[in-house]
Amino acid sequence: MWGLQTPLADGQRLSFACGDGVLLACLSPDPSAIRYVLMAYDGLIPSTRALSELRTMPEPVSPDVVWCQWQGPTSAEQFTLTGALTRFDDQGLSATIRIRPSPCQQAQLADSMDIATVEQVLGDLPAMIMALPLPTLQDRLRATTIDSAWLQSIRRILQSNWIQQDTNSPGRSALAVAKRYGGARPAKPGGLVLALFTGEYGGGYGRKPLRLSIPALMAFTRVRRPDSVHRTISRELDLLNARYRLGLIQDPSPLTVGTQTVWTIEITSNESQAALEAEDRPAYTLVGDWLIVSSQAGSLAKLMQRFQELGNEAPLTPGGWHGTISATNTAGLAWLDLDTGGKTVQLALTLWGLSQRTADTPSTPHAIKAARTLLDRIRPLQSCTLWMEPEGSNAIVHLEIGPRAEQYSPSL
Repeated sequence: MWGLQTPLADGQRLSFACGDGVLLACLSPDPSAIRYVLMAYDGLIPSTRALSELRTMPEPVSPDVVWCQWQGPTSAEQFTLTGALTRFDDQGLSATIRIRPSPCQQAQLADSMDIATVEQVLGDLPAMIMALPLPTLQDRLRATTIDSAWLQSIRRILQSNWIQQDTNSPGRSALAVAKRYGGARPAKPGGLVLALFTGEYGGGYGRKPLRLSIPALMAFTRVRRPDSVHRTISRELDLLNARYRLGLIQDPSPLTVGTQTVWTIEITSNESQAALEAEDRPAYTLVGDWLIVSSQAGSLAKLMQRFQELGNEAPLTPGGWHGTISATNTAGLAWLDLDTGGKTVQLALTLWGLSQRTADTPSTPHAIKAARTLLDRIRPLQSCTLWMEPEGSNAIVHLEIGPRAEQYSPSL
């Protein structure tokens, strides 16, 4: 038996043992907890699988399974987890994990936002998509142990009464209705969608011919009073300025894209950022009761131009993230285009690795190198989808890398 002498940041200690061609490891406050794993492996004490809570958990039939039980750092309640690796080959990976009880509130996306609207506006353009109901996101923000000032600001904005929704809107896409009739429909309970754009709909920095292409990040959510959003955002900018001295102001001369107004935000406290062209500034727009915030005004303008040109019905390519987000039981989604999105994630990891270098550690951390290598190897598998479903008070998490197993037929 071996154990690491230095505990991890949260006081947990890693101990491990080797025998019969098997490596066993244990993470616990007890530095020699691996002895209990060895006794369970040898049949001297009951294994984790013997727990009644885990025996009653339904799981797919698979030779590769996992069972565990843990206690959350902010909760006295114990959680149990069962998982199964249902597919792992050169064409992809599929895994299912059940968590009992769910560590956060669960609201279905179909009940939290107008799914048809999201699909219509975004189409197949993003390199990455994340979608969560606001209650789930708020729970995760409250549960995080990181309490930076920026996280406090994000919590306050997402919990503010001008973002949260409490009524339902049946029927057609709110954006389509707004575009045709110039009005907004009553909103569904709140949800948040993040989309990352690269390529034609990505952003940029600097002036030609030295202009750099960078990704553009957009956030979509619905608001209570669209007519007061301009004033509300000015108030939020004043609060941020008072705390961080950023000098954020709204440009009184917005960009116009057809019938759409795109407001840009200047950062006057930094000379280089204050000199940004209007298309490179952060920006927002309103379509009906949807608020769309973008890291790049130019990207948002191009997206709004495309949306207006498409008319009320945007053609969609089957597959991708659309089928998962449209499912009535989906309670959360993260989707990544492994080719274009993977390159962007690799670039972000590289920049993060460079920022972690110090005089004592001049090379890139090994974990970042390993993550970049992994992304490079799985990029040919097309996409990665992670989504969550409610199961009573429990949660089911699915992971798919590559095409769905039922869609893949190996050649003979």
